[in-house]
Amino acid sequence: MKTGIRIALTLAAISASSLLLPVQAQNKILFASQPFSKNPTPATTFKAGTPIYGQLTLEKPLKDYCEPLEKDLKEYFGVDKSIVRILTFQVATNTEDGPQNFSLNAELCLTQKQLENTVFNFDVMPAKGGGTTQYVDGSYFGFIFGNQYDVPLGKNASFKVFLDPEFNMTMCSIANLSAEAELTIDYTSSTKSSQQAWWQIAKDENDNAFTNALVEANKDALASVSAMPLPSCFSKGPNKGYTAYTNAKIIQLLKEKYGVSEIYNLTFDKPDGQNDFRNLVDANSNLPTCQMGNHVFYFAFKAPDGSYRFSGGVLQKDYIGYGKYGEAFVRDYSPVFGDEKYPYDKLSDEKGRYSVFLFDGSKLPK
Repeated sequence: MKTGIRIALTLAAISASSLLLPVQAQNKILFASQPFSKNPTPATTFKAGTPIYGQLTLEKPLKDYCEPLEKDLKEYFGVDKSIVRILTFQVATNTEDGPQNFSLNAELCLTQKQLENTVFNFDVMPAKGGGTTQYVDGSYFGFIFGNQYDVPLGKNASFKVFLDPEFNMTMCSIANLSAEAELTIDYTSSTKSSQQAWWQIAKDENDNAFTNALVEANKDALASVSAMPLPSCFSKGPNKGYTAYTNAKIIQLLKEKYGVSEIYNLTFDKPDGQNDFRNLVDANSNLPTCQMGNHVFYFAFKAPDGSYRFSGGVLQKDYIGYGKYGEAFVRDYSPVFGDEKYPYDKLSDEKGRYSVFLFDGSKLPK
């Protein structure tokens, strides 16, 4: 499960009466077999295994439906500030007895910029290589329509897709917003294996859209760093580094960790002790756990897009038993101090490399 926007909003049961709430005529949901950016002809019937895209049109910008977030939601969205709201589409199966399965949800992730929009183009079941919409991991249309167990293989299935104002208000403080549409999916030729393949495309494209959204968030953040000074961590030197590990060896470890060809301005902080390492033990068992380096360091590197990152590290050697420790590796260490507000690199964070921040590399000493 992905980090940064790993959202675990509690799914509440929706009563059948909620489906009878009046729908604002100005708000509408449409579907098509091509992205709406290509101006396709809307449709209501699709064959399983083929692409499906959606468009939501509102009578006013989405921000006008947003109420102030409750304290717990405000703290939650603080985890990843690029995502500020979640808009939930609910999906019900139409039957002779009315819509069923009220808990099937697709949770659309929204940025601050998107709250200004009145039109939202979104993926339903995108074509391979065509995913652009960021949903909550595990809660998108592919998990519903691409299901190989709960859809009626060999038959047509009719669905209602709707925005329930009560649900979205409760879950994300989006009030008085309702819209609905129906679509039919032809599963007459579908098998469990074909459904699995369709489901897999939707999952892969959701993952790709998630990564692309992080890249775009970094681009937006980079616009702010040109006005910021050189990070203060690069003024910590000169201080001595490790005796047993040359700067060249540390730079090589950093190149391998971050997948880059160059490391700039390796800078050591004041040492935390006389030796290279200090021994740490488990507080409960008093058994050794690792050797932690006494020399914290900071460094910069260039991302593939040509922009710069900076981070910090310290060497660590884990205890492997019998009085021996393993090979040294670089442990992440935050390079920011005090009130410094450099934007963090969301893509590095997603890959498990923490405490990496964006900055203006042109300010590095030549």
